[in-house]
Amino acid sequence: MKYIKAEWLKEKRSSNRHLMFGVPIGFIVFTTLMSSLMAPAPEGRSNLLAVAFNWYPIIILPVVLSLFTINLYQKETGPCIIKQRSIGISRAKILLAKNIVMVIEVIITLAMSGLFLYVMGNFSGNNPISASEIIRGSIFLWIGSFPLLSLSVLLYQLLSGMGVIIVNFMLSLVATLLLATSPYWFLFPWTYNLRLMAAAVGIHPNGTFLSPDSLLLAPQNLFIGTFLSIIIYGVSCVIVVWQERRKENG
Repeated sequence: MKYIKAEWLKEKRSSNRHLMFGVPIGFIVFTTLMSSLMAPAPEGRSNLLAVAFNWYPIIILPVVLSLFTINLYQKETGPCIIKQRSIGISRAKILLAKNIVMVIEVIITLAMSGLFLYVMGNFSGNNPISASEIIRGSIFLWIGSFPLLSLSVLLYQLLSGMGVIIVNFMLSLVATLLLATSPYWFLFPWTYNLRLMAAAVGIHPNGTFLSPDSLLLAPQNLFIGTFLSIIIYGVSCVIVVWQERRKENG
């Protein structure tokens, strides 16, 4: 717990703290502009909701998760690592704490985005959205981000910071264009958020509203996406910790 607290305190004046507050503002401006270009929504549905829970997993979240990872891990310079090891601080525990801190940062970012979405939708008078839809969508969007967070850490260890952004962005586009509606979507973690949004709030991966009889609404998709997200996150964290302990013992 003390490692998590220490990493959270480090973030107090970090770039990630600015992202947590800046992303929701940029998100609601972008969502409002995009929804204004769409045809009228079906009765009882909101274009704001469709844009929000379609573009967030496709573009916004992959880039934001990449930036969270880069900003948090690039602080760990050579001299800093040497100092930590010299005074007996566990690098493995630090990396695990960083992963947990990023999970917290993501839920705060999503909560603020959801609040702005609710205010804009219900007080603009044009796109009323129920709070339950936003909460449901945000929770599953958060869960679906777990594997991307942990995989971003693994990518960061292999690539440059810009490489993480490019890979996450490109794989998210592949997920959207080719795999999100495939029977094999569960094999590709970058599709999880899209499938979770389809089942949770009825938004097709292409941004349209699903018909009531769509197979994408099947409740088992929520279970599969949630289960796999947690498993992949856990396995990836174990790999990161294992790699660091090998370095410490080497």
